[in-house]
Amino acid sequence: MGLGALFSWTPSDQIANGSLTLEAKVGISYISAAQACSHVEYELPDANTFEDVVDEARQIWEEKILSKVQIGADGDATSTNATLKRMLYTALYQTGLTPTDKTGECPVWESNDSKPYYDDHYTLWDTYRTLLPLYHLIFTKPYSRILSGLISIFTEEGYLPAGRAANWNGRVQGGTHADTVLADGFVKSVKALSGETGRGELGSGFDWQEAYRAVMKDANILPERNVDWVTFDGATKEGRGALDDQLLLHFITRNHTRSVSRGVEYPQNDFSIYSMITGLNKSQEVVDEFRDRASWWQNQWNPTANTTLKGVDTFTGFPGPRNADGKWNFTDYDPLSCNGCGWGSDIYEAKYWETAFSVAPHDMAKVISLMGGDDTFLHRLDASFLPGFGTSVGENNDAGSALYNPGNEPSFLTPFLYNYVPGMHWKTVNQTRAIVDDFYSDANNGYPGNTDSGALPSWLIFNLVGLFPIAGQPLYLLSAPRFSSLKVSLFSGTAAETSLTVLARNMSSTSYYPQKVTWNGQELNRSWLKHGEIAQGGELVFYMGNEPKKWDVGERPWSMSAWPSQA
Repeated sequence: MGLGALFSWTPSDQIANGSLTLEAKVGISYISAAQACSHVEYELPDANTFEDVVDEARQIWEEKILSKVQIGADGDATSTNATLKRMLYTALYQTGLTPTDKTGECPVWESNDSKPYYDDHYTLWDTYRTLLPLYHLIFTKPYSRILSGLISIFTEEGYLPAGRAANWNGRVQGGTHADTVLADGFVKSVKALSGETGRGELGSGFDWQEAYRAVMKDANILPERNVDWVTFDGATKEGRGALDDQLLLHFITRNHTRSVSRGVEYPQNDFSIYSMITGLNKSQEVVDEFRDRASWWQNQWNPTANTTLKGVDTFTGFPGPRNADGKWNFTDYDPLSCNGCGWGSDIYEAKYWETAFSVAPHDMAKVISLMGGDDTFLHRLDASFLPGFGTSVGENNDAGSALYNPGNEPSFLTPFLYNYVPGMHWKTVNQTRAIVDDFYSDANNGYPGNTDSGALPSWLIFNLVGLFPIAGQPLYLLSAPRFSSLKVSLFSGTAAETSLTVLARNMSSTSYYPQKVTWNGQELNRSWLKHGEIAQGGELVFYMGNEPKKWDVGERPWSMSAWPSQA
């Protein structure tokens, strides 16, 4: 359907000399023309000039979005960090664009403030990693409404979305990551897997029982098969299209497309469900079932698969596809590639090498063990950043020439993984600084890939602040801030409202390695913080020097499997 309009004006001297100014007011509604007109009357009254509207929009963006992070003196226009400041605030702006609050404008069911509706979760498979964890911290009230909106979609349509646009679920790349989104909110705001009680920043009226029903539907009910020209097996609209294999075999065979992506991501989602239902005090039988399911990614790990990087080493053990009989498939299999990378491939837009590092963020102890232990893991991690070994994962996601791909979300966590080995935090600092400096800028193409609905901008924000979230866990890995002083407003507008101050002492272009880190005056010997610590607010101080220092020799970040010293 096409819409158009024709306007005409009486000839005048103003038109003739080009001095006539016309103003148009536009209202949009997905419900009716009358409702669109009412939006114009409410938002754009006749007394408001064009300049008034611009000023009001500017004030709203400043109040609601840009003011949530405040940078100290080294971010002013005369400093060497002025470019980073522009990058930070540009990224904040871009995180505020989607998802879209369409409350009151859902054409399918009635939505209102008690039943909010958000659309345009275009890449929920990406935004669950960084964008929504950022929303939890600094845009908390909208974040709570977003989670309620996800549950409303389940209530009205029967499944949570994995991607959604134009009021329609679909497609599902790999896992059902709305499960992780809901669990992330629960373990931070309500109750962590450890039993630690949250501060309740999402509010007391949140329907966690309906959230439980939603994630259990994803985990246990095979969706109807839809026809999709890009896959031979269909079932791409919502839910877990390869659930039949998962429940029967505990891995995904090549009877399904994107079998490796699904085979490693379903268990990540199941870990999130395990964490949430533990806090909801569900039956021990169900809790134990999902804890077991969280380990099934190991059944997608081929211990004999190997590849050689010329002049570096041979590395063994990678995720891999399995045939219908359960045997490993080696036809056209290359750990350095993704063999097509598309909807009909064994793995979607990620090399097997990349996926080996993102296979189980909830069980890095087991990942490191399968790679051969700390030393071999570090050797392989170092090799990820060597130039010249990279292969394409699709034209929209390629950046750099290394196996690590800064424009690809499965690689988001990789440079922070040094934190899982005591004394190696300085390498996290090295790599994260290099990635920001080499691949991000304040130009109009200043990202190493498409922004994926705010995924890359939010990754950048966390890096500039000096923290990185692990989705589905109340855990933040430390990197190092890029400003001497910044203040982050936390949980604004809620009863839990507080702030986080991040300081970097003696920081310069050559002095950026932490020598000591303190949290609220107490010296840390670990390169991570719990959400419960940050949620109390406080001051995180990095004391910088010119050379690396192994200050982080204490406790490793949490892992589902025990670390060797804990076994």
